[in-house]
Amino acid sequence: MINVKSKPTEKNHLLYRKILSLRSLECNVIVILSTGQLADVVITSLLQLRNQLTITVNNLQMDFDNANARLEEEAEANASLRNQLSKAQGDLGAFKSKYEKEVVLRIEEMEDLK
Repeated sequence: MINVKSKPTEKNHLLYRKILSLRSLECNVIVILSTGQLADVVITSLLQLRNQLTITVNNLQMDFDNANARLEEEAEANASLRNQLSKAQGDLGAFKSKYEKEVVLRIEEMEDLK
């Protein structure tokens, strides 16, 4: 079975690190803006980081949707196989009952012949 959790977990960790980085940059922006230095550079960096985070979140959403679709397909296949198994077990029980009755009849016939 495919380990659905491994990939998104790694991406979640990367996303979390990027969020921490963004928070750190936001704190730096407040200090820099208050001193009036390099505001344009910081804003550009923040916008780039925000764009990267948006892409990462979109990729994570797609991964989640794909994993969810695979899970639904596996659940449907599982249900179908369970139905087939149940039917086969029912057929087996019917054949077993039928042939057990025939065996009993044949044994009785053999005893009558003795």
